Amino acid sequence: MDKLQFMDYTFMFNPDHSTYTNNEEGLTFFNLDGEVRFKIRFKKERLVLLPQSGVTIKKVDDKTYRIIANEYQPV
Repeated sequence: MDKLQFMDYTFMFNPDHSTYTNNEEGLTFFNLDGEVRFKIRFKKERLVLLPQSGVTIKKVDDKTYRIIANEYQPV
């Protein structure tokens, strides 16, 4: 797991599944094919988490979140 600091928050993610970009609007995670997985924005100074399909967000503590890709696992 890699850790990324964004504003006052820490996001943990697996770089084997995701990459990210950030700008003045917020932070966006992509799968390695370029499909949006997860958007993070601030609205009225509040954190807004916008997961897309295939992503689970686990709150680790007050300011730390773990991003989990729901990858297909063959049996």
